[in-house]
Amino acid sequence: MKSLDELKKEVFDKLSQYPKIESFFKDSLEERMKIDDNCTENALVLILLDDESFKQSALHTLIDRLYNDPKNFDTLRSKLKPRDEYDGKIRDVLAELNGYYHLVEYGFEKIEALPEDGKQRKPDFSAEINGEPYLFEVKNMRAPVDVCDLLFKKTEARSHRFPEKYKGVIISYTLSERWRQMEFNRSETEDLKKIVESWLNKEVFITVESSEPTSLRPFSSSIQNLVIQCSLHQGPKFDQAFGFIDYVNVDDPIYRESILSPFENKIHHVSCHGSQQLLEYDKTKQHKKYVLLNWQQRKESTIHPWNGFENDVLAIVRNIDKNFQEAHNNLFVRLLNFDPLP
Repeated sequence: MKSLDELKKEVFDKLSQYPKIESFFKDSLEERMKIDDNCTENALVLILLDDESFKQSALHTLIDRLYNDPKNFDTLRSKLKPRDEYDGKIRDVLAELNGYYHLVEYGFEKIEALPEDGKQRKPDFSAEINGEPYLFEVKNMRAPVDVCDLLFKKTEARSHRFPEKYKGVIISYTLSERWRQMEFNRSETEDLKKIVESWLNKEVFITVESSEPTSLRPFSSSIQNLVIQCSLHQGPKFDQAFGFIDYVNVDDPIYRESILSPFENKIHHVSCHGSQQLLEYDKTKQHKKYVLLNWQQRKESTIHPWNGFENDVLAIVRNIDKNFQEAHNNLFVRLLNFDPLP
């Protein structure tokens, strides 16, 4: 078992090997780790603790691109406030790093990361191209944000605490279809997280950490009439492999509808929120305004509900973009990593 102090040391030892990344994250991450022990579930911490993920992470490229722009480097870094929902905010900042990278990549000039001041809601960037002014609001997406994300985050964090127990164990979660159809408000989501976390601690984790590998058996838990099935088994050729595997045909129209409809609603909601912010900021209507969606597909399994849906997501975004332009001819929606700019 690794203690929290050992894990924290491992994180900062890794950071010290990459001075540019360290200079962006170290100070805020140190302050975050003083707040509570859940820091091991932070998105950046999980990347740093996984050698292969960190090696392949786009973080190196994104920070390299920003590093020679000290003003914007400091502005984006200043958004990481350890006591301001840091674990969620860090995903937003990572998305903004990606947004900055693409603005440079597509030849925008006079790029300015707009600082947060607590008085007026601002977009994330202003920039120019061919002398024409633009505003950009970056919105972080995850496909989708649901209980699977919680299961994965908790399980991966736990595996770093007990590496000798989880090495070679494959953990697969399968959710009942009803999970996908549920929409929870903030209070209900927090209550649900507590129930799921308790179930993980009392069922999954205690089984892995106290049983002989040959005795690991599938089991399920019903929470608020919603079912999670968990299968545990040895996989000698795998090392800490965790996945949420749905054994379904992604071409099934009913299944596609159950997956894509909630995500389309989410994209529309996020795009509307971002566009409203852009319109409120640009009251004189001088700028072209872009909502940039940073879409993060899950990495934890090569077989998951989003494989094969990339074209569907692009079609959804382009339809929303078309609808927005019909209402405001200077308002656009783009999917980062997929759509060109401007």
